[in-house]
Amino acid sequence: MKQLLSTCGDYHIVGLDQTAFIFSTTSNTVCELLLPPPADKEQGGDNNNNKQNKAEDLNEIQAVELHQTTGNPDEYWCAVSRGDKRLAIYQWKSSEAAKVDKLESTLVYQASKRAVHMCFATLPSSTTSKSSGDGEGTLCLVTGDLAGDAYAYSLTTKKSKLLLGHTASMLTGVAVLGNRILSADRDEKVRVSRFPQSYLIEGYLLGHTQYITSLDTLEKNGLQLVATSSGDSTIRLWNLETLEQLSEMECPKDEKDDDSPLIPIKIALHPKGTMAAVIYDQSDRFDVYSIEESSDAAKTPSFGELLHTTKCATPLLSVIFKDADTLLTLQKEPNYLIAFEVNDSSLTLLEDATSTICQKASEMSIKLPDTILERDNWGNIKLKKLNETRGPASDDAPWNRFERVGIAKERQKRHKKRKVEKKIAEKKEQQ
Repeated sequence: MKQLLSTCGDYHIVGLDQTAFIFSTTSNTVCELLLPPPADKEQGGDNNNNKQNKAEDLNEIQAVELHQTTGNPDEYWCAVSRGDKRLAIYQWKSSEAAKVDKLESTLVYQASKRAVHMCFATLPSSTTSKSSGDGEGTLCLVTGDLAGDAYAYSLTTKKSKLLLGHTASMLTGVAVLGNRILSADRDEKVRVSRFPQSYLIEGYLLGHTQYITSLDTLEKNGLQLVATSSGDSTIRLWNLETLEQLSEMECPKDEKDDDSPLIPIKIALHPKGTMAAVIYDQSDRFDVYSIEESSDAAKTPSFGELLHTTKCATPLLSVIFKDADTLLTLQKEPNYLIAFEVNDSSLTLLEDATSTICQKASEMSIKLPDTILERDNWGNIKLKKLNETRGPASDDAPWNRFERVGIAKERQKRHKKRKVEKKIAEKKEQQ
């Protein structure tokens, strides 16, 4: 999974192949984030890339994230993760947008594994000795990587801390909401831990039967909501306080294969919690569902009707709500980024909102993949555990079948017999 689009305030960050940009949909601002220099080995990772797959582009962007400093709307922090495990931090000021079209990194880490998802979070002042100017506490970057670990990185000094680890499972999403950190993984679950005391596990969001592809969080009327999408072709809504599933919806069927439902790869919640947008693997379609409250006093939210279905020219790679009125989508070239004005009754294309960034990407001839789900040489989704069975089903696994065990034993007997016969023959020759 890759995180290629993020928004905060009036600006957005997007990862297009090897190049990251900060841009605005209300002005002509486009700023390129320059490729960072190699990080030092002592940053906590292995800088030797000889073990990397030769077919993999080491500069390809894995994740991007943007944050506007609390109390200083002019200051933004940006983060970009790449295929060679480099993690670059950038500091940008919107007041200099007209003068700065290229920005160099202020700090570069060499992570131990590729960071495929990340978010900014504030460490409480009681756990830190120095403030970064983001309200009470210190702003840091939280990442989730392919080894199943979540780290917190300092934005001003080269310091990092391991927050948590998922045993033998890669992380597919990470988010911080209030004093909790959520970490989604390949093993169908979302772990809910305290933040920053992540060794305190509060529980799990359980119900999905396949890998989690994305998660989004929102606080509405004092209720903390979590939305997830999964390889089991469902999207679900959860109450973070009670760890209870509030709603579940199955994804539509694939038009190319009526028996196979689409796999959702990204779900985005509306800022007011009234809608959810969903995109699918290798699909040019995106849907917008309503989120409705129950009529009783509890006003429990749940997925409602399908409000909008839209077909784009090329497969979609990300979707996000820019604000309460605007939906932003990332898709394969030549369109790259498209913005829509959205409400309950209509979805209108905003033709000029992304024209500047799209023109810049077109001039650079940037090529994007068909999907953010990584696949092996045979086209199988890497997150899907094709060769693993659990529980009683493991007795029927090919390597545990009685016939195969018997055949293997007979083979070993024949091998031992040949070795004995060979030794006897050698002794006779020596005599």
